[in-house]
Amino acid sequence: MTGSAQQQAAVASDAAGNIVVVWESYASAGTDTNARSIQARLYGADGSPLGAEFQVNTSTSADQKVPAVARNASGGFVVVWESNHSASDFNIIAQRYTATGVKVGSELLVNSAFTAGVQTEAAVAMADNGDFVVVWSSPSGAGADPDASIQGRRWRASTGTFSNQFLVNDVTAGAQSAPAIATDGDTTFLVVWETAAATQDIALRYFTADEFNATGMVPDAPQETANTFPTGLQEQPAVAMTPDGSAIIAWDSFGASFGTDTARYSIQARRLAANGTFLDGNDVQINTYITDDQRDAAVAIDAIGAYVVSWQSYGSEAGNDADFSVQFRAFDLAGRAIDPIDVQANSYTAGYQWYSAVAFGSNGRLFVVWESNGSPGTDTNGFSVQGRLYDLGVLIFADGFETGDTSRWSFVGQE
Repeated sequence: MTGSAQQQAAVASDAAGNIVVVWESYASAGTDTNARSIQARLYGADGSPLGAEFQVNTSTSADQKVPAVARNASGGFVVVWESNHSASDFNIIAQRYTATGVKVGSELLVNSAFTAGVQTEAAVAMADNGDFVVVWSSPSGAGADPDASIQGRRWRASTGTFSNQFLVNDVTAGAQSAPAIATDGDTTFLVVWETAAATQDIALRYFTADEFNATGMVPDAPQETANTFPTGLQEQPAVAMTPDGSAIIAWDSFGASFGTDTARYSIQARRLAANGTFLDGNDVQINTYITDDQRDAAVAIDAIGAYVVSWQSYGSEAGNDADFSVQFRAFDLAGRAIDPIDVQANSYTAGYQWYSAVAFGSNGRLFVVWESNGSPGTDTNGFSVQGRLYDLGVLIFADGFETGDTSRWSFVGQE
């Protein structure tokens, strides 16, 4: 659909490199013409579309917004989003799909312990057996947190039911917000979020799926702090995990002292080994362009631990200085930069290019999607969802993906 605005894109891939892109839309390919709806489209590993876009939400009253998506190795996926169920309240809704995009069952209400107020910022991770865990920010819920907390709930594919809702954070002072979650595809899940318990830090906590626990999840240890820079604002974390449990966390940092970007917001990251220990002694600066703001990090990691971080940058090495552009940088499994400087994803540079998401395909392919104010294609009605597919430094041009100059980006595997 090219009518009105298309925003808030998210992306996920399966083991074969097929991807699903979801977004919120002020127009719809389905029955929802009331307000914002959730749309999706499937693509093959070569970037070719596998059919037209389709509407995810069944409920069509009021707004459906801010989707997230997770996919398992065999291609099954789940979409979660915020659904406006009254004049001022939002619930978290989930919809399951087969690998070919066929709905499995009906919409699922995720938040059960508290259904008033605004449930927001949903994130989801899916195991290979079809289980998935949703986390979100809530003004109340399970556990004894009097402030805004991070709540979670696990769907069990074997029983077709949710386990009990649970409290993710164990430190309850201050507000907890902006969660993200990743899994090894088996029983380990890693949740990260913003905590304002003392300063504005990035918290993390591991959970193990447990069939014999009422919540279906058991925390492995108390929550930890990811960032080592102790002051300023640490915000908007993103996380990705390999099948062996190695992980990468990235976030926005205001005035970080690690690296050369100490003026405003920069993108920082730290790697975790499979046993949960940090591989980096301190935060590692990702961006090389250090003028103005670098915000809203997204991450993807492949099976051997090479990873990519994307973000929006006000100004760039490529000369996109008028507005925000989408940048990314790749690193090998040892944390060494593959790209000497930031790589710009967008070739269309008029208006804002921001809110990126990334996913690895097969054989080193990389998918980058983002929200674009304007378009090099047929959608000129405000914001559109754009994407690019990379393969060993050569752009693969496909319907639905932005075309442009060849990138210098290349993926190198394990040495």
